[in-house]
Amino acid sequence: MSYRWEFPGGKVEETETDEEALEREFLEEFGARIQVVRYLGETMFAHRGRMRILAAWEIRMQPKDVAMLNEHSEAAWLPFESITKMDLADSDRSLLPLVQAAFSALQQKM
Repeated sequence: MSYRWEFPGGKVEETETDEEALEREFLEEFGARIQVVRYLGETMFAHRGRMRILAAWEIRMQPKDVAMLNEHSEAAWLPFESITKMDLADSDRSLLPLVQAAFSALQQKM
């Protein structure tokens, strides 16, 4: 999935929870500590002949906390409308309805 935009994340190791995996991935990829807020939902997609599950989570972090880009060439923190126009990986694009619902809920709280 190179040269397309993706949401941060990765695989869950055998000994960790989904939340622990998310925290580890943000540390590895961005050098940033996060707070996992809530599970938003999941979608399934085929990759190399196998079905995969892709979950979406709401997290809290400060963009200024991104210390490094270890596994990516670029990072961006964008409003939802901008995300929909990005060249997203197909699997990540399938998460957009979940992300949109989360953005809408946050806007209603403001």
